[in-house]
Amino acid sequence: MKFNAFYLWSAVKQAFPVESEDRYRTLIENQRDFVCCCRPDTTLTFVNRAYCCFLGKEPEELLGKKWAELIPESYREEILRKYVWTTPIPEVISYEIKLADYQGKTYWIHWLSCPIFDRDGKLIEYHSVGRDVTERIQYLEQLKYATLHDLATGIYNKNYFEEEVQRFEKSRDYPITIISADVDNLKLINDAIGHEKGDQLLKVCAKLLGKAIRSSDILARMGGDEFSILLPRTDEVAAEEIVERIDALIDAYNAKHRELPLSISIGVASAYKQGESLMRTLDNADNGMYRDKLQKGEGLKAKILNTLMVALGEKDYITEGHAQRLTRLSKNIGEKMGLSQQQLNNLALLAQIHDIGKVGVPDSVLSKEGPLTREERNIMKLHAEKGYRIALTSPDLSHIAHLILKHHERWDGKGYPLGLRGEEIPIECRIISILDAYDAMTNDRPYRKAISQEEAMEELKRKAGSQFDPRLVEVVLLVLKEEMGAPVS
Repeated sequence: MKFNAFYLWSAVKQAFPVESEDRYRTLIENQRDFVCCCRPDTTLTFVNRAYCCFLGKEPEELLGKKWAELIPESYREEILRKYVWTTPIPEVISYEIKLADYQGKTYWIHWLSCPIFDRDGKLIEYHSVGRDVTERIQYLEQLKYATLHDLATGIYNKNYFEEEVQRFEKSRDYPITIISADVDNLKLINDAIGHEKGDQLLKVCAKLLGKAIRSSDILARMGGDEFSILLPRTDEVAAEEIVERIDALIDAYNAKHRELPLSISIGVASAYKQGESLMRTLDNADNGMYRDKLQKGEGLKAKILNTLMVALGEKDYITEGHAQRLTRLSKNIGEKMGLSQQQLNNLALLAQIHDIGKVGVPDSVLSKEGPLTREERNIMKLHAEKGYRIALTSPDLSHIAHLILKHHERWDGKGYPLGLRGEEIPIECRIISILDAYDAMTNDRPYRKAISQEEAMEELKRKAGSQFDPRLVEVVLLVLKEEMGAPVS
């Protein structure tokens, strides 16, 4: 690094008369860099204003003092060794040290020093310039950290883990065991509740895995939902004890966080003698983890879906009989419309879970008292797509995923998310759309009080042909009047 002030000062001192030196001294005084001169024994002969301000001293307090005494003891001996000259060759000394200002705040300072010789080749002085490079050093440290760590969880990343695998292959730390761990159903959680919740679960997983191992073990996130642990001097029996600790920590966590439990699949593999490929051991651990995941099967996914439904019930109006009312009414209407048994089954399931995507809608939007802003309405509309993605992950729900996606389409084509119109919209969705609106109007919501059944029925009539299928509205009104015991005209 070249500092103009450094070269200017040295050149002036050696090449210009006193008048020019005085002129350039003024320039040096106003430099933001630290400038100082000292004798071979480090006695200071000049300090500029910037250096004085940094140290909180007046020039008179520094001149005549030993510059070496301003260097922290931890650096002093190493730095002074750089200031030993045997030949009169003016080479620049360059180094970086951490210095504290007069308030105790530390900075990284990059120093450049040049020896000054007289005509006889005798060392007479050092001219030095220091520059604050704290931001650069911190940036480089952050860059180094980022190349070795996973920024989401704070643990090591895949690159570092694979470098350590290669290093340990040549070590004497055998037996070496590798544990592979994978967060179950992370994609489902991301789709249902959002990536923020998924990221939180990854952090929890990293924290719990870290608690279960020794400080000498190496834990890394390999990418996505996968983690690996390298255990030096550990056989498979000892590794199974670690797996038991991991399971115990997860159970304890889940007991306190039933709203979003953590589940991970685990595989273990060991290498017992030098020369065995640790990359192959890692592959074997991965294979064991995938077998564990397969053994859990779809039961775990169903458990997650059930947890999501419970979460939705706790945060939305779907409790208080909403799903049950829609199921009963939709069955009656579907039968009157002559739907097939398969359509009736789909309709009943759709009535239960059409709003499952709302688990991914923030409470602040879902339970807002008062009208939603445009941005909030757009967030709310995403629940149809979220629900669609959730359903696709489950064999029990995938066959109605397209119905969940389309249950907010309108007869006039002004619905969402696809803008379908008329009979492009599946009949199951058209039925649920009418019943959902009716039930919403006749039950209290955070943003308004319920209206009477008669008023709600009049609203359905007004929206027939625009929001709702007019033929279906007639059938719905007929069923509602029958349930109310009102005369059917």
